[in-house]
Amino acid sequence: YLVNYKDIDEMTWGFYPNQLITISARPWIGKTLIALNFIANQLQMGHKVAFFSLEMSAKELYQRLYARFGMLEVNKIKWAKELEPWDSGKLEKAIEKVNEFEKNLVLFDDKHGLWEIVNQIRLLHSKGMLDIVYIDYVGLIEVKAENRNLEISKITRTLKMLAMQLKIPIVILAQLSRAVEKRFWWDEPILSDLRD
Repeated sequence: YLVNYKDIDEMTWGFYPNQLITISARPWIGKTLIALNFIANQLQMGHKVAFFSLEMSAKELYQRLYARFGMLEVNKIKWAKELEPWDSGKLEKAIEKVNEFEKNLVLFDDKHGLWEIVNQIRLLHSKGMLDIVYIDYVGLIEVKAENRNLEISKITRTLKMLAMQLKIPIVILAQLSRAVEKRFWWDEPILSDLRD
C-alpha cells in the first residue's frame, strides 16, 4: 500500500491503514535513516507524510533528506566547506527535489507530549494532509503513568486506536534493550527485546 520496496513489501505486505508498525533496532543502527528512506519513497509516490522527531531538529532531518536525494554524505552537507564543485550541483538538485515534495511533508521537532502529537495528527488528517505518520522515537514521548511500562503501554494503545480511527498507518521507531546483545548476532530480535 505505502512502501513499494519490493523485498520489504514481500515480507510485510506494505504499510496498511489501521496499522501501528514498529521499526526497532539497537541505538546508532540507523532507524531514522530507514524511516527517511521510506518517507522519500512515499513522497515520490505522492503520499502525504508527517514525521515527528523527538531526537533530531528539522534542520538535521532536511540535511538527511538532501543527502538521500543528492546521493551525498550527510557530513558534506553539514559542513558545506567540504563540498566538491560537482557535489554542489548534486546538492542544489536535491534541495529542488525536496522542495517539490514539501507540500506533502510536515516535520515536527517541537512536539514531545503524547496528546500534543495525537492532536496534531488529528488536525492534519482533518485537513486532508495525511496518509502516514512516523514518530522517532517512542521512548521519548512524554506521558504520565505510574511506571515506564504503563507509559509505553498507554502510548502504544493510544497510537493504535488513533491509526484505526483515522484509517492510516502509524510507524513508531523504538530501541531494543541490551538483552539482544547477549545472544548470537544472527538471532532475530523478539518482542520482549523492545526497551520498556
